[in-house]
Amino acid sequence: MSWCKELIINDYKLLIIPYSLDMNPWHNFKQQPWSILFLVAGMTVLLGTIADQLLVLVLRQSEAANTLLSPLFSPPWEEVMPFFVGLGLGVLGVLLAQRQRSHLMLNSGTLWALVLCLLVSVIVKSAILPYGILQMSGVTLTGIIVGVFWKGRPYWSR
Repeated sequence: MSWCKELIINDYKLLIIPYSLDMNPWHNFKQQPWSILFLVAGMTVLLGTIADQLLVLVLRQSEAANTLLSPLFSPPWEEVMPFFVGLGLGVLGVLLAQRQRSHLMLNSGTLWALVLCLLVSVIVKSAILPYGILQMSGVTLTGIIVGVFWKGRPYWSR
């Protein structure tokens, strides 16, 4: 093997593998396709915000919808709704990222970078529109992580 050195000590063969850029996590972090990932995250949060605002509008305008959906916004469901919102964002983010196959190769590192981009996008959205279901919290972040890695499971080992 020309890319590594062999070292023999007491009849044991040891392979010395040189430190490469591929093994450097900071280098891998810097090499992510950030512009595409932020575009995907921005589109995901934009679609989530539109759905969120349409839901708020429907709840304000329709008494029947308000009566039907109000149990979702009262205990115990109000505690888990941010998780489901985050789960949906994570799944939608992976679906939109899959559409960018020509520009984006999904793997576990890219999925983590997508989680970071979604986190930043949701924080920005929460600062601009501080009302609605889609708000940043630890529960929402947990939902985003579960959604991204649940839908992105085929890309874990790449």
